Amino acid sequence: KKDYINQSKSVALNKNINIKEVITIVCSILPDDDITEESSMENSQSWDSLNHMLIMIALKEKLGIELAPSDIADAISIKDIMSILNKIK
Repeated sequence: KKDYINQSKSVALNKNINIKEVITIVCSILPDDDITEESSMENSQSWDSLNHMLIMIALKEKLGIELAPSDIADAISIKDIMSILNKIK
């Protein structure tokens, strides 16, 4: 488990990422929730583990990023996602 989580670092291929883009991407996966900067797995009804992975895949495809497994596990809110994206710029 530790080897998998620590296997690679996140990489940003597209450096101009803003919170509106992230919210739009999350909304495309969770259309029934009102997604804001404050949204997270804890307060969004449909943000479950499956949709979480769909969000991570959508972020990768639409923003041109590669996320490490540990960052995927930590990205459980819009704020956390932005923090990770800002870290990998």
